[in-house]
Amino acid sequence: MLGSTILKLSDPYEYQVAVGRAGDFKTIVTGSGIYRSELAFVDLHHIGLQQGRISLARIVHGATEKNLCMFAFLAADNQAHITFNGTEPPQSHIVFCCPGDEYVTSTSAECCWSGITLPPETLASASQALARYEVIAPKASQVIHTPPPLMGRLLNLHRLASQLAATTPGVLTHPEIARAIEQELLRALIACLANPAKAKKPNPNRQRVMQRFHQLIEAKQYEPLYLP
Repeated sequence: MLGSTILKLSDPYEYQVAVGRAGDFKTIVTGSGIYRSELAFVDLHHIGLQQGRISLARIVHGATEKNLCMFAFLAADNQAHITFNGTEPPQSHIVFCCPGDEYVTSTSAECCWSGITLPPETLASASQALARYEVIAPKASQVIHTPPPLMGRLLNLHRLASQLAATTPGVLTHPEIARAIEQELLRALIACLANPAKAKKPNPNRQRVMQRFHQLIEAKQYEPLYLP
């Protein structure tokens, strides 16, 4: 259903619940100070857009929905140090999360991120039409180093859609306008995926360690834990 939602939150748990609409999501705030966050959701015909800003450092353990691919990237004004599955991504990058995959991220300070979710079949058909080959979801999440000019176009289009959601949300409910925005976003996203500067696979050992760590915490959440 076409439309958008803007949220301003002062509680980390409310933020966790709101972001959880795109998959399993748990967050731990690690920084001190006043917590503030903003979220924007835009629903187009076949894809969803997300944008968030969080005022404090945090650790996130999440998993994408089993029927969606997720692409996450940092906004142009982001200043935080970030890691994804134990690895620091390059400056211009897209995190390609496959359906149902788990991930762990951490940020060192205030962070602004952007996201795109879409079904694998939409990704395959759009890439076939626009790049003449199918982009298929990887078996494990990847960090794709994207050429800055292509990344810049994707960021600008995503920011424009988020600004429309905040200022003139009624525009996004118009089917033809929503379709035009969606087509341009897909074109920019496919261009980034079809012309990567470098695709980097996360270290599977680090990912497994983080998954075991979170499983242990959840299994013994009411017991003291000790690290030698």
